[in-house]
Amino acid sequence: MAPPILPASNCLAPIKSRVLAYLIDLLVAIAALFLSAQIIKTLDPTNLLSIFGIFVAIAIVLGVSVYQAVSLSLTGQTIGKKMLKLRVVTFPNASNAGFARAVFKRWWLPSLLYLIPYLGWAFGVADCLFILNKNRRCLHDLVAGTMVVQLSPLFCAAQCKRKIF
Repeated sequence: MAPPILPASNCLAPIKSRVLAYLIDLLVAIAALFLSAQIIKTLDPTNLLSIFGIFVAIAIVLGVSVYQAVSLSLTGQTIGKKMLKLRVVTFPNASNAGFARAVFKRWWLPSLLYLIPYLGWAFGVADCLFILNKNRRCLHDLVAGTMVVQLSPLFCAAQCKRKIF
């Protein structure tokens, strides 16, 4: 089955929308981790059925991660981006970014870099500050060859001051 084609406007996503989408995604991840922790906390280590509870807890966390990765690679949207009508596309032709760019280069690779002492912290700060440049592409966008666009043309026409094409 071919991934759905979502229209990408020629408007870069506003910084506020990108930050809010990130916070929504972070909240979803924290909720999954919290729910899993609550399940594991209530398990009785002497009961063999507790193993099932551990699998359920792992499935919750993995399920959210897999959903986000598949959705990001097929549509260019995570839960937060869907809610705010944003989409990750390739730069500069605004096509679907796919798994390698959207998930591996844009999400997993920077996440691994964040784990490196000192370098991870510096990369994180630089990544955040790069959104302030004229084309609003964070460092992870530059590495992956992507950009984030607004899907709502009405919003674009009314408020977008930075066109990409």
